[in-house]
Amino acid sequence: MSETEALSASPLFANLEPAQLERLGLMAERRCFLAGTVILKQHTPVEDFHLILSGQVSLSVDGLTVQTLQSGEVLGWSWLIPPYESHLDAITVTDTETVSLDCVALRAAMDEDHDLGYALLRRAIRPMLERLQSCRLQVLDVYHQGGTR
Repeated sequence: MSETEALSASPLFANLEPAQLERLGLMAERRCFLAGTVILKQHTPVEDFHLILSGQVSLSVDGLTVQTLQSGEVLGWSWLIPPYESHLDAITVTDTETVSLDCVALRAAMDEDHDLGYALLRRAIRPMLERLQSCRLQVLDVYHQGGTR
């Protein structure tokens, strides 16, 4: 399966115009990470946006795991908002394969093709909200378990 085909299978990229999908495919590359690899580090620049093809990636803040991502999910939303730095640590739990998109090229493509930018931003809202809600619930659970509220 090509990078373009892998992207088109994801809800984030599905049903984009063929030319848009092809453009994204040209800036994409497959990446393999061994278990225990740090993909993103809190407070460091986010250079790649990842679609997870296989494996698991743990998201944590200051050592507290807030979510584990699986195949089909995306990693690295901070590329959308300046200063383009990660708010979480992302560490592979298992060997993981992704299709990675260069963030600088992706932002440039969205600036040049506003229809592409609009489509991606609309599709990004739901997974970002789900990630935020997951973090919120995890923090509430930690405070509840500790007996403080």
